[in-house]
Amino acid sequence: MNAQSEYLTNHRTNDEGANGLAVGEAPQPTARPHHPAVKEEPPTQPPRLGRIVFFLFLVVAAALTIGLLPRLRERKQVAEDTRDLATPTVAVISPAPAKMTEPLVLSGELRPVIEASIYARANGYVRRWLVDLGAHVEAGQLLAELDTPEINQQLSQGQAELTQAEAAAQLAEVTAKRWKEMLQAKTVSPQEADEKVSDLALKRATVEAARANVKRLNELVGFAHVTAPFNGIITARHLDVGQLVTAGAGQELYRLAQIDKLRVFVHVPQNYARSTVVGQPAELTLPEAPDHKYDAKVVRTAGALDIATAPSSSNAKSIIRITKFSPAAMVWCV
Repeated sequence: MNAQSEYLTNHRTNDEGANGLAVGEAPQPTARPHHPAVKEEPPTQPPRLGRIVFFLFLVVAAALTIGLLPRLRERKQVAEDTRDLATPTVAVISPAPAKMTEPLVLSGELRPVIEASIYARANGYVRRWLVDLGAHVEAGQLLAELDTPEINQQLSQGQAELTQAEAAAQLAEVTAKRWKEMLQAKTVSPQEADEKVSDLALKRATVEAARANVKRLNELVGFAHVTAPFNGIITARHLDVGQLVTAGAGQELYRLAQIDKLRVFVHVPQNYARSTVVGQPAELTLPEAPDHKYDAKVVRTAGALDIATAPSSSNAKSIIRITKFSPAAMVWCV
């Protein structure tokens, strides 16, 4: 309580003193302490050249960083790729059966390796024929005989002409000998003697011509016997007794073939022509024996397109030789 009373008394006294000063008299100026004068310097600023150099340094450092980092990264990538490529890579797979592709099935024509059509070389009539279809014949075997009366008459005429020529040549030889003797005796002129010698040479040439004609007619008479040119089987017969045969008319008498080995002529489509090569294996099936397959191989290709076989799509001809085949099958196939 005493402390509080003192605080209030002092506070009131101070307020009264203040009020009295403000009212009663003017305030005296307060003396400021005196300090010696100090010269103020302006604030220092960093030079602009340093800032520019520092900025340029930052730009160069950023450019180097942007330019070098991709190159270093690419160089590292190239080194890694080179290391990977230098290491051999081996792919390991498990063996598995290959998928079968659809085989190319084509129709072909069976032909024997050797086949010939037999024609007549002389005009005449068929006297007799000795072999029929399917007969096995040997080379030189007689197949048929022809009657050639015209050729026989020509042969007789040729022989008579040869006799005449030989007689004329003998007479010319004697005459030439006599005229040579007279020429030595100077009873004839040299011109006349030379004419007799030339006549002898002419007669001798006539003899040679007549002899060649007789030889030709003898060979024509021999063509009246039709023989086989090689071993084989008769696959066709187109003659009968009494039939007129004309040489050079294209009239086939027999067809002879060797069927020990056969060839199949196949027209390959153009899309598969290049894939057909010599030595390529093949299989042959026949309509009458579909369950039996014959081993074959390509032995020859034509190397050209045959437009006549298919106007819309060109074909290439190939020959397939059959290595195992029965002769009886050939007969049925033909």
